[in-house]
Amino acid sequence: MAAPTAAPAARAALDQLTKLRPHRSRVSDGIMSSDAHKKLNPTSDHDKGDAFDGTNDPSEGVDSSDLAEWLRQRCRLGLEKRVKYIISDGRIASGTYKTSFWTWRKYDGVNGHFHHFHVSIWHSRRNQTQAWWTGYFTLPTPKPAAAPNPKGLPVLEAHNLGLRAKNGDVLILQKALNAEVKEGRLRGVDPLKQDAIFGVATQRALSQFQQQVQGWRAVKSPGLPVASTMTVLGKRRGFIFKA
Repeated sequence: MAAPTAAPAARAALDQLTKLRPHRSRVSDGIMSSDAHKKLNPTSDHDKGDAFDGTNDPSEGVDSSDLAEWLRQRCRLGLEKRVKYIISDGRIASGTYKTSFWTWRKYDGVNGHFHHFHVSIWHSRRNQTQAWWTGYFTLPTPKPAAAPNPKGLPVLEAHNLGLRAKNGDVLILQKALNAEVKEGRLRGVDPLKQDAIFGVATQRALSQFQQQVQGWRAVKSPGLPVASTMTVLGKRRGFIFKA
């Protein structure tokens, strides 16, 4: 039996999203299940490649809650027929039941999808790759000019700051967060072990920076190195972030 492959429709959705917002975070993007995901949800549409997750990154115009709601409305109106169901912010909507036809209802799954939105695709429509986001986005955001760096500040690059990454950029990030802790701006956060590994403790400290310094809501503060957060922290702590 052939191994499952990613649905062309799912690949198209994420590729089109990146084309429209090229600097968006893709940390939580995904199509195929990881081994850990299979254990948590062995019947997921991800196992067949018939689903995709899109990362929440409001700073780059990709607000997962808003995008999921826009897509739900299109499904309800019959304008989008590829979608089986949508999960976002602890809610699920589908066209399966007449009593709750494309209306949000509580989602009781293990992952509430607060840091990304989930879209499952009907298997019979997995090859339909027509435009997904027409009408939601305007023109792509222009690529920013290279930031001037006359002082020779360290430059942290987004691709070096994924979860479980181990490198010098992570070490600089940890030192910056520890400086915030030392100065009392991150209440309730213990100093990080400066081991250059982007683990749970670093993610938690970055989440607290997003909440306590940037004023984000807890459910929208995943502790991921999105551009808006890294730019603010970099200005405070003497580094430049490159998306």
